[in-house]
Amino acid sequence: MVVMAILSVILIVLFSVLLVLVFLFGFSFIKYQIIYRINKGRYRKLKPKIDFLAEPPTINGQIDDNLFFLPIRKFRTRIRTNPLSRPIDVTYCLAYGVDFFYIYIEVKASEITYRDRGFQNGDGFHMVLAQPKPDHQLTDEFYVFGFSPRKDGGADKFIWYHDVGLSFKSLGEEVQFAVNQFDDKVGFELLLPWKEVHPYHPWVSKTLGFNLSFVKATGSSFLQYHTVLSDWRMQAENQRRNYALITFQEPDSSIKQDMQFVVLDKTSQSGREIACNIATLARASSEQSVEFTLTAKDKTREEYKQSFSYKNIEGLEITKIGIPTEEMAPGTYTVNYETPLTSETTELTILPTINYDSLVSRINACKELASGSKTTIQFMLDQIQVRINQAKAYEPNPELLESILEIQEIIKQAEEGIDILKEKKGIFRRAFESEIDNTLQPYSIEVPETYDDSKEYPLIVFLHGSGRDDRGALNFLDFVEGEFIKIAPRARGTSHYFAPEEALIDVKEAMEDSLANYNIAKEKIVLTGFSMGGYGVYRMIKEHSYFKGLAIFSGQPKVPFYIRWFTKGKFVNFLKKKEVEKFREIPMFIYHGREDKNCSYDRTAKFVESLKNEGGTVEFIDDERGHDKPEEGVQERFNEWIKDFL
Repeated sequence: MVVMAILSVILIVLFSVLLVLVFLFGFSFIKYQIIYRINKGRYRKLKPKIDFLAEPPTINGQIDDNLFFLPIRKFRTRIRTNPLSRPIDVTYCLAYGVDFFYIYIEVKASEITYRDRGFQNGDGFHMVLAQPKPDHQLTDEFYVFGFSPRKDGGADKFIWYHDVGLSFKSLGEEVQFAVNQFDDKVGFELLLPWKEVHPYHPWVSKTLGFNLSFVKATGSSFLQYHTVLSDWRMQAENQRRNYALITFQEPDSSIKQDMQFVVLDKTSQSGREIACNIATLARASSEQSVEFTLTAKDKTREEYKQSFSYKNIEGLEITKIGIPTEEMAPGTYTVNYETPLTSETTELTILPTINYDSLVSRINACKELASGSKTTIQFMLDQIQVRINQAKAYEPNPELLESILEIQEIIKQAEEGIDILKEKKGIFRRAFESEIDNTLQPYSIEVPETYDDSKEYPLIVFLHGSGRDDRGALNFLDFVEGEFIKIAPRARGTSHYFAPEEALIDVKEAMEDSLANYNIAKEKIVLTGFSMGGYGVYRMIKEHSYFKGLAIFSGQPKVPFYIRWFTKGKFVNFLKKKEVEKFREIPMFIYHGREDKNCSYDRTAKFVESLKNEGGTVEFIDDERGHDKPEEGVQERFNEWIKDFL
């Protein structure tokens, strides 16, 4: 009897958990999870193979009449943030050509919903194209793209993530994307050139990783996610990705004309060959040739030319070529290749070889360097070594080349008694030795071009948003008028919401390093932040109170529960009265767009109301924008605000 009672309780608990999961995510999602675990192999491979198209389709948001032969594919899982909403019927088609990848998505809907970042918040879609790993391990080599229409008739077209890191690189007109509403349906159509996903190409890679998630807005704030392969990492920052394997139909030789695609390495080191794959689809066997012309961008060296002959067979053939670099000096080159079928100009980086241990010894021997400069140079060298080890041959690395040449020049000047970093202006990175663990921690600094060590300067501290670190963060403040020194601490990572104590200590130590090396007015320090960094501003005041003013752009005073679940550190709800009171004596500037779907506008508005009720001084500006940098009018108001009290 006791055993039966225990089993009954266990079954009731399991059934209750299952009901909750069904209510939260929908029956389709639970069914998918069960089926996926029973038969992973089938779900990890997409069938049938992707069809070949000899000509690119017309991209207008509606599938061409001659493409109805393409298999109609169904999304395998669905999540409804409103479990009471009706499931939406969505299908998709895939195809490819020698130069492009094609997607058509069709959803049964009477209208298009336009939201900020619709590829994440509806209507729109995001997609993974990836390099598969052995045994179907999660991959760290991938692109995540985002596509969605805008109210103004334009479209969001982004590389959202690339190789784990956040990108948000806008895509140009060559990437064709259109949305069309017709017959109670909405069509989403994309033509993505293969050169945008270099080095991936079906004739060279044969198999690629793929995932697709269509996001439909339902009601005022709810969503439905329709996904090929369920993967919580798909929208996540600093995560590897899961994927389904896609394979491609090989076209036959009954094509009207020969076709070719060239995949060329974009980084090499002095003395190493540059790998080139030439994929040719030919109607008959023939002799071919390719000529490479490499031109140094600085025009200081003669052009380097190299020709190769190869033979095409009838059908599809891959020709591998190695271009020698022994005669080429390190530098950035433009590479033009010409074949009878195609020509292209691309970029190539040739890196010099460096001796890390030798450079460390040379740094340590420079007795005239300031301690902060020596720490920064050591950090720069360490980062260069990491970047060299991680450099991928298929990506150009002009920034890495520039960093190597810069560190070589800095060390050379230091050996002659000149500390270049002490006189450096503009935006660059510094580093300090952490009091926590003695590691070298970076931060970005912007020193005015007119900096004069005999004058005092106010300091603006900027806390970066999620998915990014300090590099490039200060570009957010390019609208700030006047002579300021600005810093952006990395603070131990990209997506921690400044919740860990060590992140806050890093902010403090970055400030101390800048105060020790520049003439900064200690009573004129302003703390600012965007998005996640906005919460960081609130969080920093919890621990420290030596700021003259605070500015928050699209931040939020309370972090959502699903972020707190997956993020280590101490989270504080700054909507509570006792927390609001901490901001009563310090001037604040807060901006938030009402259409922001990434950070809650309502929570910000509630904080502002509570602060005003407590007698606090806050200038609050909102508008119809989403989660983005404020427009010109808000920027002007900020400049007026900061001048008023500094």
